[in-house]
Amino acid sequence: MHMKTSLFLKAALVAVCALVITSVTGCKSKDKEPENTTNNKAVAALMESHFIITEDLLAMADVTIEFLDQDGQVQRDVMTTTQWEKSIKSTKLPAEVGFRVLMTPKEGADFTGEEKVRLGYEYGVKSYSVTAEGKNVSNVYAPMGSLYANSTRPYAINWINGISNKLSFRYAYDAEGQSTNSGNWE
Repeated sequence: MHMKTSLFLKAALVAVCALVITSVTGCKSKDKEPENTTNNKAVAALMESHFIITEDLLAMADVTIEFLDQDGQVQRDVMTTTQWEKSIKSTKLPAEVGFRVLMTPKEGADFTGEEKVRLGYEYGVKSYSVTAEGKNVSNVYAPMGSLYANSTRPYAINWINGISNKLSFRYAYDAEGQSTNSGNWE
């Protein structure tokens, strides 16, 4: 009889344990995992831009691009070819992204004679805030444009000086990744 009681108690203990395990696992599976709200949270500002100039302009002007790097610090690239491209993702929000073009007549360039030269540029810039996965979560600012002129060499100095520091883009984003300001460099 002692053995039957012991066997009965062991069976009851196993049944109770199985019931406890089933109810604990059942409760756990019914609990919803918290939704991942970080998928659409902006973490950085992104700017993709390009600036292209004609061969004649490269030969007659020193062209410098000032831009804000991933930490918001001003950096400079001197154009040595006719094309400049940059894609910059800020390291945090709030952030500012942007670039501007500075031109000066190149020392030693030939600005004499009546020979025609082709001066010109084109640009494009896209700016928006992104998630950690790179998904766009804000309005996209995407200006594009160009300006070309056939000119005599003496007039090229005026054209270059007239364009310098007129072409600039700067976009500010708040901690949520919303654009708070867009416009010129200054």
